[in-house]
Amino acid sequence: MKNRLPRLISVGRLIPKKNFLTTIIAISKLKDDIESYTIIGEGYERKKIERLIKSLKLENKVKLIGWTEEVEKYFHKADIQLIPSLYEGFGLVAVEGMSTGLPVVASNIQGLKEVLGPLNPSVILVNKIESTEEWKKRINESIENINLLGSDKIAKLSQYQAKKFTFYKMAEEYLNIYSKN
Repeated sequence: MKNRLPRLISVGRLIPKKNFLTTIIAISKLKDDIESYTIIGEGYERKKIERLIKSLKLENKVKLIGWTEEVEKYFHKADIQLIPSLYEGFGLVAVEGMSTGLPVVASNIQGLKEVLGPLNPSVILVNKIESTEEWKKRINESIENINLLGSDKIAKLSQYQAKKFTFYKMAEEYLNIYSKN
């Protein structure tokens, strides 16, 4: 992030439960403070999202990539991952982003907060998940954390959290649960 503005990223289907309209409106209030916001995914809400981007004059800031197998490549180009979901089963996309060293700003909901570890300084949770003002505030907080702690330290903290959810570690935990029953 040295000598440039931060790049934000989200990954998910373009459907209402992913709540991308809220983060796009928050981005419109931050547009001078960020370089870009990339959304990877496809879904039936695409046209509505495109109309919002156009109405807010964010065509140069918000990029809809569509679906790609190369998500990790985009994670490596980004500085902060946004996960604005209204609900989630398990935050796999959070683990994937954090494994590349990305800090996360995410909805404080079941399925995400357990994965993210709210005490980790690379994680910022949003309580009012449909509030564009709170998203704006929390994104700024994440940017401040990167500037304060340094992107290398934030990346290590993110990777540390992601390692708690490796396939081996999760299999080991399941075996422990089954062996107790």
